[in-house]
Amino acid sequence: MGLREALFLPVIGALCLAAPFWPRIGLYGYLWFGLMRPDLLAFAEGKYPYSLALALCTAIGASRYVARATVWLRNPFCLWLLVLQLPVGLSVLAAVQPELSFERYQAYIRMILVLLLIPLLIAQVEDCRRLLLVAAASLGLLALKFGVYGVVHGGAELNSGYGEMLADNNFLALALAMTIPLAWHCRAFTSSSLIRALWVGVIGAAMAGIVMTGSRGGSIAMLAGLLFVFLRNRRNLVPLLVIAAFLAGAVYLVQDRYLNRMETLENVHAEASAESRLLHASIALKMASDYPLLGVGFGGFNYAALAPRYMDEYDPQLLNHVAHNSYLQMLVDSGIFAFLLYGGLLARTIIWLGRSAARMRELDPAYEAIPLAIQGALIVFAVGSTFYSCQRMDLPYIFLMAAAAWRTIEPTMIAPNMIESTMTNTA
Repeated sequence: MGLREALFLPVIGALCLAAPFWPRIGLYGYLWFGLMRPDLLAFAEGKYPYSLALALCTAIGASRYVARATVWLRNPFCLWLLVLQLPVGLSVLAAVQPELSFERYQAYIRMILVLLLIPLLIAQVEDCRRLLLVAAASLGLLALKFGVYGVVHGGAELNSGYGEMLADNNFLALALAMTIPLAWHCRAFTSSSLIRALWVGVIGAAMAGIVMTGSRGGSIAMLAGLLFVFLRNRRNLVPLLVIAAFLAGAVYLVQDRYLNRMETLENVHAEASAESRLLHASIALKMASDYPLLGVGFGGFNYAALAPRYMDEYDPQLLNHVAHNSYLQMLVDSGIFAFLLYGGLLARTIIWLGRSAARMRELDPAYEAIPLAIQGALIVFAVGSTFYSCQRMDLPYIFLMAAAAWRTIEPTMIAPNMIESTMTNTA
């Protein structure tokens, strides 16, 4: 057993022991593990079912809060997510080859069940802040790992992924792009200049990592995240200029490689990888028209198995590919109802968070950062996921359920303020 593993295992063990008594700690530990994957850093991947153990121990502790389970039906975001599981689950049973869907669906539904604990357990403002800090710190450490590595090695190519959910460079780039608005708004949670500067450094590392993955979709998602930050914070010039300098420096290190890669966006037909995405988008639409209600089967494997039938010319290099678009993948895998629910849930949550941020700005600007952090991460995902099939990815569901928790918390903050305002006006 190596030193890293010797340090990692007691931490996981302590979290599992604490979770039945303090389930919020177990939930934070589950999110930390899922996002940062410390087992990979400790070279202990696959030795034990760490995630499952954390989930079970947290669920045991959360059973004490069963009286609050009505939140899953009262909260519209929870309800939409639960309803989404109907067409997704039915698509597995009605799949062209059900055995191709079972494994991925089992992992997906386990994830959904655990993440539904977020609105159950996160009931106070400080709970929500801690959850966002856990997510930001976990992704931030990944940003530092990959970004600093790339810079130190003079612009290293980051061609591989990191764990199952961030399986390749494109998924890694998308996760790092989501870190940008999340880390920026976490700056509002502290008055320490040093910690605020550290969050800016995390953003710089995330951008460097994205640039060095060479991911075109990740770069577009990064620009969406930066635009969100800049439009919301135009008066805060110094850290914004530092962020711009970080981006310029990262691009300078790999300018020829990166710029040549981005130039392929001007003519997607001239580059094989980009061309394949257009081909699979057309295949997905044709296949979805043949299987409109429940799709071909959740998980992508049924799509990959059927795709050759929809190719005008057989190309073995395109086998085992996906639709390269989360919305089209949900449509072709699980049908039109799943597509509408999935896209509708994302859109509705993003819009509501913007309105919540406006209400918090009037109530107390210190609270505005919470809905903005969640909204920014979801906007980046909504943009970036048009280039990849990441409907199984845990990141969007984490922030959707964080938004659900915030939707339950927000009225408890506004109501006392309204009562106080009414009493003041009456007096």
